[in-house]
Amino acid sequence: DHEKESDKQENMLELIHGISEYAEEEPDKSLEDILLDFSLSSEKKTESELDDSVKLMTIHASKGLEFPICLSIGWNQGTFPSMRSMSEGDIEEERRIAYVAVTRAKSDLVLTYTKTRKDFSGADKFQDPSIFLSEIPDELVREINLTK
Repeated sequence: DHEKESDKQENMLELIHGISEYAEEEPDKSLEDILLDFSLSSEKKTESELDDSVKLMTIHASKGLEFPICLSIGWNQGTFPSMRSMSEGDIEEERRIAYVAVTRAKSDLVLTYTKTRKDFSGADKFQDPSIFLSEIPDELVREINLTK
């Protein structure tokens, strides 16, 4: 069972790496285009082949579903919660969405954020982790640094 979990973790890291490589090779494609390409390639598989596969969806689409392991990316201040909700002083709806995200996992949950992100000019822009991450009790968190 430990080997199976390790394989799933490797698959998730491979997915993240694959999206990153795809984005570098196809810089004009949006994340939506990339995810659509990935989903179209997985539609060719039968339902039984998909039982033990990675499923990509929005947090909204995951509502009411549960999965053994969930990976949710982009937990940065200004992204989640968004700049707009922060400037309007209303992040409660996004806090509810964050709750949906963290309650989809049956056993393991991976939440990611970046320390830097490229801005429109290509320059590195420092990013803060989402305030939602600080609301998770410390005893439930294990931080892993994946920087190069």
